[in-house]
Amino acid sequence: MSRRPLRIALLCAALLASAPGTAHARGPGSVEPPAAPLAPAAAPPAGAGLPVRPAAAPTPRPAEARPYVQSYGRQTVLSDLAALSLLGVAWVAQDETFAYASLGVYALGAPAVHIANGQPGKAGASLALRLGVPAATFVAAYGASKILCERGGGSDSLGEGLGQAVCILAVFGVVTPAAFLVPSAIDADRLAKKAVRPGPALSVMPTLMPTRQGAMVGLGGTF
Repeated sequence: MSRRPLRIALLCAALLASAPGTAHARGPGSVEPPAAPLAPAAAPPAGAGLPVRPAAAPTPRPAEARPYVQSYGRQTVLSDLAALSLLGVAWVAQDETFAYASLGVYALGAPAVHIANGQPGKAGASLALRLGVPAATFVAAYGASKILCERGGGSDSLGEGLGQAVCILAVFGVVTPAAFLVPSAIDADRLAKKAVRPGPALSVMPTLMPTRQGAMVGLGGTF
């Protein structure tokens, strides 16, 4: 038998024995290689495990109260109604004193209402309106009566005189109510207004306070 195949077999056996993956079983005296050290666990963050408190919601800011327009036209209308009542008393009693009082209340009553509501500028405008409009209206009515009612160039007949009187009364009967009603309506609808800033809201809350003798009941709030 030739030695060459034997040498080849021994060489192959030596190569197989020196390979790292072939030696699975170790002998009794073999020593296990030390295990690779484990990486240390990461420390928990500070505060971990504590209950999480929800973030407080931002406190809403109260809305700023906006001023609003308040009308006090009813007060000026009541003043004019008082002036009209005095005029009726003057007509029934046939007393000029009540007639003058009626004119004074009409001219000064509404301006006094404006001053009482803190509107002195509107009081002046109201006074000018109540004096200027009737004066201008009566001047225009007098001119219209001279043109419309005087015909014939100064006739002295009774019929002609009655016709002129009726014409003048008709002109002034239409003009006079308008001369006083128009300023009153403008005053109540346009001038009698003011800006008001609302104050704090009224709130009332019942309270109960225990005492040695029993309890005390009351009301509390903002006024």
